[in-house]
Amino acid sequence: MLCLADYRFPSEVLGKLGDYERVIPFQTSGLVYDAISGHPDIFFCQTPGGLVHAPNTPHHYLQFLNQYKIKLFKGNRKVGKQYPATAVYNAVATDQYLIHNLKHTDELILAAGKGLKKINVDQGYVRCNLMPLPNNSFITSDKGIEKTLLSYGLHVLYVDPTPIRLAGFAHGFFGGCCGTDREKFFISGGLSHFSNASVLRAFIEKSDLEVIELYQGPPIDGGSLLFS
Repeated sequence: MLCLADYRFPSEVLGKLGDYERVIPFQTSGLVYDAISGHPDIFFCQTPGGLVHAPNTPHHYLQFLNQYKIKLFKGNRKVGKQYPATAVYNAVATDQYLIHNLKHTDELILAAGKGLKKINVDQGYVRCNLMPLPNNSFITSDKGIEKTLLSYGLHVLYVDPTPIRLAGFAHGFFGGCCGTDREKFFISGGLSHFSNASVLRAFIEKSDLEVIELYQGPPIDGGSLLFS
């Protein structure tokens, strides 16, 4: 398996992640603002059918993914330097739901989500703020997303994002510091930094996922760990 991960993650994080996956350090220049320039979830959206990507995603990453037979679909809209052009691919698509601020979602993601139940939220940076788990469970660092998903009867845990690091900002977001693959939940920091750490661990493990803390420092928002 491959993992797209911000090249600026600490070497300890990338090194331990490399024990499990082939890591692709992700980096761009001049396409979006610097804090998110290495964030794969700005350029890619995971869907049940494959990865939808922005048309201005650097070509060498697409070539590499093609070599590994990853299904890629080119989106319609380029990402840009200002919101909402930075958020058009930052949706969450599970096998049942497509969750995003749907007025900003790239049209190809909407097409790829045909047959999924579409849930509209006010937040544009959904994948940054929302981590989907098996069995329609979700962890979010956005109160608005939490309220909306609860109204649909979904199982949601809110996590205060204050401990999460993102350069240039007061804090990052929960979805941006983690990802799941093959019954493992990877996070770029220690769960102990969250005030509800024991509840959070139990919530993850209830989905039959093993928690892999990639280092013990404060979690870092790197635009998600995207596995393919």
